[in-house]
Amino acid sequence: MYLWEQRKNGRTILYFSNNFINELGEIVNHSLYPNPAVDGFQISNDELVESITIITATGERLLSQAHRSGHRIDTSELPAGSYLVTMFDKNSKSTGVERFVKSGSHK
Repeated sequence: MYLWEQRKNGRTILYFSNNFINELGEIVNHSLYPNPAVDGFQISNDELVESITIITATGERLLSQAHRSGHRIDTSELPAGSYLVTMFDKNSKSTGVERFVKSGSHK
């Protein structure tokens, strides 16, 4: 999530963070567990997460869905690999981006 930018010595420096500041001014840090995982994961501190999007490193959107607090996200149909999971609040504002690793099957 983009936070701020600063100009220094003629260059612009962009600062990013996975933390989200909620409406009460509290810092919320999301994490995905288990990670890596075979067939799904859950999101910690997901009370404000209304939807998620999973994309590849090249930006291809593989999954977009609504999310309910405490529920598991099924990734059993995704091939093994590394993905970015973006979480959104009720206003479609990003509340965080986390890296997710999908490992091979249990077989």
